[in-house]
Amino acid sequence: MENMLTENVMNISWLPTITGFILAFILGSLWFSPKMFGTKWAEGSNVTLKDSDKMPMAAMVTQAIGTFLLAWFIGITASIEYLLTAIIALLAIIL
Repeated sequence: MENMLTENVMNISWLPTITGFILAFILGSLWFSPKMFGTKWAEGSNVTLKDSDKMPMAAMVTQAIGTFLLAWFIGITASIEYLLTAIIALLAIIL
C-alpha cells in the first residue's frame, strides 16, 4: 500500500496541478474582492475586509494542499483504473 501511494505521488502531472492552484487562487481572489462579492460576503459572514498589501498565506497554503490532494486522488484512481468512479464521485460532491 505504501509503495502504491508513493508511486502515485511521482506520477502526478505537476504542470496541470500547479496551473490549477494558481488559477483557483486568482479566481478566489477576484471572487472575494470588494469589487465583486467580497463586501456582501463580509456582511453575511460578519467579518471586516481589511486592506492589505500582503498575500493571504494561510489561504495559499490551504489551496496548495487541496490541489495537491485532489491531483493525488486522481492519480491513484487512474493508476488502479477507477478514474471514471473518481470523476463521478467528484461530480456528486460538487453538485
